[in-house]
Amino acid sequence: ENFDYAHRSYGPADFWRRWNIRLGRWMHDYVYIPLGGGRAHPLRVAANIAAVFVGVALYHHLGGLKLFGPPLLAFPMFYLGWTLWAVFNTVTTVFTRRLHPPAQLRARDVLFMAATFLFESMCLQTAFAPATIELRDLVRIYGHLVGIGSG
Repeated sequence: ENFDYAHRSYGPADFWRRWNIRLGRWMHDYVYIPLGGGRAHPLRVAANIAAVFVGVALYHHLGGLKLFGPPLLAFPMFYLGWTLWAVFNTVTTVFTRRLHPPAQLRARDVLFMAATFLFESMCLQTAFAPATIELRDLVRIYGHLVGIGSG
């Protein structure tokens, strides 16, 4: 199977271990490990994880150009959604990469899993944001997502 119950993930890092396993394994073997993997200095590990998410963003973005066509290259905002997706997923993956689901799930664990799925769903939605969306609107969406939004 290419997907391993991603909706049951315990944190963003676990989500990405379960989501699109073939692409994830390829990025792990051909990007993350050659850059040093997770055995390097913590800042280097974060950079390695960022390289993976930037690579995945480029993979999806360039694939999307086949659907939408080169004229969208003129819109800088066309890149913003995938850039924010890569940044937020890098940060959350760095902070949750050592988390594993407990043997016995409690209510707070289930809430954490639901929050993980909501976060990843919202990140994906903003990756596909229209090219004409304003930066302040995307920032406001992410602010609300992490609980720091207003009005």
